[in-house]
Amino acid sequence: TKDRAAGYFTTDHRQWQAFVAAIKADRFA
Repeated sequence: TKDRAAGYFTTDHRQWQAFVAAIKADRFA
């Protein structure tokens, strides 16, 4: 269903932001 796909996208997007933030923090620390 679209709702399930939307929920998956939201979760994946949050994980991606956290992943990018961790890389930036590590690179610029």
